[in-house]
Amino acid sequence: MERRARWVGVVLIAMVVTGCSSTPVERQEATAQSLADVRDAMKATRTQIDKTLASLNALLVAPETQLRDAYTRFAKDVDTMAKQASVVTSESSQMRRRSDAWLATWKQTYGEVKDPELKAVTDRRREQVMLNFSKIDGSLAAARDAFAPFIANLQDVKKVIGVDLTPQAIAAVSKTAVVQNATESGAAAGRAMGVAVVDIEALIESLTPPPSA
Repeated sequence: MERRARWVGVVLIAMVVTGCSSTPVERQEATAQSLADVRDAMKATRTQIDKTLASLNALLVAPETQLRDAYTRFAKDVDTMAKQASVVTSESSQMRRRSDAWLATWKQTYGEVKDPELKAVTDRRREQVMLNFSKIDGSLAAARDAFAPFIANLQDVKKVIGVDLTPQAIAAVSKTAVVQNATESGAAAGRAMGVAVVDIEALIESLTPPPSA
């Protein structure tokens, strides 16, 4: 998880740090690679959503002799989920800064193009990339908004069952709206994460130069 946390802001760092010391193609490649790292983190988070919901459901139906082990797995998944949710929150809050940094790099490279036809080409290119950044911004914001109730519900269930690890308590908790809300908000977060992954992949594709012959 610490490794994933270091990805927060890596796109911005790549664009700013390499801006003065590398070619435009190298800057594109660095940006695309950094976005690929973010995409992989998003995929891992989406997988963790499914894993956490599965461990919650397993806990709610676990035999009495397996309650402790089921709770331990669930509690661990909740902690991991909370950490990964913080990555999503950070990525969402920094997407605007990333797009601003990319735009600054674009202006530095192409902003002084004089030929009207070439300028039109580069302007259309800029608009498309900025649109992709905006879509990612929106999909990450949706994932962040869905994560807030999801994590809150999971942590409440973890606390309540943690102090009363009995079949009676679990049976009562399983009937509450909190459990249903956790399932629904988790599914919503997973869908939003899937959209974010698709949007990031589209941006990566638009920034990746073709392989050398």
